[in-house]
Amino acid sequence: MPVKRNRPPVARDCEYCGATFFFFPYRNPTARFCSTRCHDWWRRLRFEDRFRSRYEEGDGCWLFSGPFNESGYGAFWMDGKNHGAHRIAWELANGPIPDGLWVLHRCDVRACVRPDHLFLGTAQDNTTDMITKGRNYRSPNPRGGRGRYRGARHHKTHLTEDDVRAIRAADVSAWGAVAALARRYRVGGATILRVRSREVWKHVE
Repeated sequence: MPVKRNRPPVARDCEYCGATFFFFPYRNPTARFCSTRCHDWWRRLRFEDRFRSRYEEGDGCWLFSGPFNESGYGAFWMDGKNHGAHRIAWELANGPIPDGLWVLHRCDVRACVRPDHLFLGTAQDNTTDMITKGRNYRSPNPRGGRGRYRGARHHKTHLTEDDVRAIRAADVSAWGAVAALARRYRVGGATILRVRSREVWKHVE
């Protein structure tokens, strides 16, 4: 049956601002907002609420509750792909990140998304910050040379030697045990398996 296009407009309250607006059901039967601006602001609020539900504010670090990438940074799904949670936290508080700059942590806690614990810097700033804070430890190289990064002071890990020992001693016979360890230590499941098989952290007994 053909749609009658001479029907009068219908009144409805905008779900964002509450203003009454009129629309034609045959054009947009599910109209919920009075303008594109209200729709965009509503989406932003929905996104912020979803992001903020992943951490609790407090006096110290605001720890993202996961998931995490292999480097230990929080990962948040948005626009069809994962983004760094700390980068999203910075943008929500301060606006877009300029091209070529990184979001760095003052607290050195990669799961932290507290805005005042974050600052912008270049790749060189990141390296300088790592050296200043003593995270550039190099283990001896048996073949000579400067050696390689290893252990808890490696700039790409947030595990400690005690964490590694606990992971290796844990019982993973139960279903989901590896995933539970990954969530607890904020790493990927593949990292847990590599630690247990001594593919990495070989120096820890």
